[in-house]
Amino acid sequence: MLGRNYDFNKSFFEQFNQLALDVPHQSLQKDPKSVDCDYVISGVSSKNCYLVAVPYYSENIYYADLPVHSRDCIDINEAHSCEQCYEGVNIENCYNCNFCYECINCLDSYFLYDCRNCSNCFGCTNLRNKQYYFFNQRFSKKEYEQKIKEINLGKISVLKKYQSQFENLLQKTIRRGLNNVKAENCFGDNIRESRNCFYSFLVIGGSENLRYVASVDKVNDSMDWFGGSQSSLIYESTAALFANNIKFSIFIRTGIEVEYSVECNNCQYCFSCFGLKNKKYCIFNKQYSEEEYWQIIDRIKSQILQNREYGEFFPLSMSPHPYSDSNASFEFRNYLRTN
Repeated sequence: MLGRNYDFNKSFFEQFNQLALDVPHQSLQKDPKSVDCDYVISGVSSKNCYLVAVPYYSENIYYADLPVHSRDCIDINEAHSCEQCYEGVNIENCYNCNFCYECINCLDSYFLYDCRNCSNCFGCTNLRNKQYYFFNQRFSKKEYEQKIKEINLGKISVLKKYQSQFENLLQKTIRRGLNNVKAENCFGDNIRESRNCFYSFLVIGGSENLRYVASVDKVNDSMDWFGGSQSSLIYESTAALFANNIKFSIFIRTGIEVEYSVECNNCQYCFSCFGLKNKKYCIFNKQYSEEEYWQIIDRIKSQILQNREYGEFFPLSMSPHPYSDSNASFEFRNYLRTN
């Protein structure tokens, strides 16, 4: 555990940073309930995934980011309840859809953007309840099937040709300002079946009372949080799953009353700990009795409150990655592209 006593003569973050450097860290954050997911980051109860970030109850997914309740898909990003899809971004309830973006309830289609309840469509945008459309033009079933039969997307020159045509169509396409569905009293984007969410993004469903939150599912009463599921009372944290009352922490799975901690699984009442499993009443990775724990916590919090160190996330000086290597540029580029 590499536990140590707290030194009241030193700064809290000075000691916190030293412990972070001394304790071995996970090379890869993995879900213990996932099967055959050796090259996967985080996730929940998934199976047979390869090079996937955060697969969520998904199976047979390759090269993807945040597939949710999906299966048999390749190269997808933020796909919810999809099957046999390729090259899809922010799609929901789609089957056998390829190169589709911002689509819901679509079937057997190629190159779609912002289409709903469509099937057998190719190169279309902003369609609703349509079938047998080719670049937004209506065809009979026989005419459409003949056109599709003549297109060999397995040939790279043909694929690039239709990708270029689709890109040209997208330049002229009217775009929705928001992609919220059944969102009550919400301000943000990609919010599903939730309420009372302010400046929140990619809230998958069943959530409420959130502020400044992104990439969560079935959570409530939380603020300043990125990435999590089935949790509540989370503040200024990242990657909290099946947790309650977590503050200023990273990678907490099945935790209760945890603060300023990293990579702790199934822990309760821990403060400033790293890499613990199945522990209670620990401070700086050192085990205490319940009575000792609360006495020392009171002293530590009183001191760091007085020193104005308590109440914020880790200082930038502790970041293991430079800003230029973070996802910031990627997120800003996507924002500018879609606005």
